[in-house]
This record gives sequence, structure tokens and C-alpha cells, in this order.
Amino acid sequence: YIENERLGTWVGMHRHLYNNKRNRLTSEQIQRLNEIGFDWDPLSTQWEKMFLELRCYKEKYNHCNISKYDLKDLQLETWVTEQRKAYKKKSLSSDRIEKLKSLDFVFNVFNTSWELMYLDLCSFKKEHGHFNIPREDSKKLQLISWINSQRTAYKKNKISSDHIEKLEKIGFCWTPLDAYQEKMFHKTHLHF
Repeated sequence: YIENERLGTWVGMHRHLYNNKRNRLTSEQIQRLNEIGFDWDPLSTQWEKMFLELRCYKEKYNHCNISKYDLKDLQLETWVTEQRKAYKKKSLSSDRIEKLKSLDFVFNVFNTSWELMYLDLCSFKKEHGHFNIPREDSKKLQLISWINSQRTAYKKNKISSDHIEKLEKIGFCWTPLDAYQEKMFHKTHLHF
């Protein structure tokens, strides 16, 4: 209520009085405000509005992972990011968590994108027998970058043991030289 500061103060005071444990509003005051559609909890109302927008987005695109580069959905993307932060901090209520889960909401995008890249790596290994992706392969630039980031994280001891285990299970090479050796071994194996 920027244009009417007194009205904003009055509204805020009545919300506080209503939400206070000792509700200091009379039943007549509450009834009159309810009759005009008074919003007792605008933060919850805003959350529900954004949740409905997310539901519509999910119906249209079949997922809830909104790109931060999609300018038309920037407000929704910001809200989604805030929900993930609140979940991580354990400050998101259980009923809100359940509502988001009903949309197959992904709370940890990092793990989901990691899994997708891991599956891409597995496919490459299955098809080619090694992990040494030619830099000229423009379709695999993202995978090349991901492989490099896994190796860097490994060197700095900043990769989870689960991820290390999964990568080692498929024979992932932690150094480019080892990857090259594996590629050459595979080529040699094909000739014998």
C-alpha cells in the first residue's frame, strides 16, 4: 500500500492482531473484513498463486525445471529456486513439500543433472568403449566439460563417494592420460 501508508499500517496491524495467539479482534471485525475478501495471510496467498503457476508450467512442459534464461518465466524460476533453498535449509513446511512432490518437483537439481550427464557418459562408453571424446564433436561439448569438472572435483576431493563409486564402476579414468591409454587399448583390442 505504497500510495496509502496509513492504510498499509492499518492492514498490517489487523493482520497482526488476528494472527496473534490472543486474537484481539472481535468476531464482528473479523466477519466484516472477511466479507470484503480481506487477505489474512498474503504470503501464503502468494505461495499458492506461484504454486498454481508452476502446476500450469508442469502441465505444459511436463517438468518443473525452469531455465533461468527463460525471461518470460523469470518470476516463476526465482520462486522455484527459493523453494529449493528453503527445502535445503529445512524451512519449507511439510504440506508445501508434499504439494511440490505432487508435481514431481526436483529439490536437488544438481543430482538430477549429474545423473543425466552420467547416463550420457555411459552411453558414450557403451558405443565407443572409452571415455576419450574428440573435442571436435560439437554435440558432446557439454559432456566433455562435465567430464573435466568431475576430474577437477576428484583432484580437489570435492566429489561425493557415491559419484566416485558410480564412475569407477563403469571404468572411468580420472586423468586424461589414463583415458587416452584406455582408448588406445580398446583400439588395439579391436585389431586382435
